[in-house]
Amino acid sequence: MRPELSLDIAGDSAGIIVRALGDLDASTSVLLDEALTQLSIDPADLRIDLRGVTSIDECGLDVLLRLNVRCRANGGTLTLVSPTPAVLEIMRAHRSHHEIEVREH
Repeated sequence: MRPELSLDIAGDSAGIIVRALGDLDASTSVLLDEALTQLSIDPADLRIDLRGVTSIDECGLDVLLRLNVRCRANGGTLTLVSPTPAVLEIMRAHRSHHEIEVREH
C-alpha cells in the first residue's frame, strides 16, 4: 500500500513553507523528514501548513518536534499553520503544544 501523504515545498522571503495533505504517521512521517533533509539549505524559518492533515500519530509528532529543534539550532522558528483538531489533540496529549509555535487561520 502506498503512503497517503503528499507534500508541496516552496520558498519565499519568509522562509520555507511545506503544505502537507493526508496522514502524518509511522508510514508517512519519514517522507516529510527526508524531503526537508534533502534541501540544499538547513531551514531556519519553516512553516508547515497542516490544514490538510487528516490524522497524525506519535511518529508524525516526533518529526515535527525534531524539525523544531533543527530550526531553533539555526536561529529560526518552526510554525505550524492551521493545524487540524487531530494535530492539536496529539500535541496536547504529549504536552508538546507549548514547544512549537502554532498559527491558526
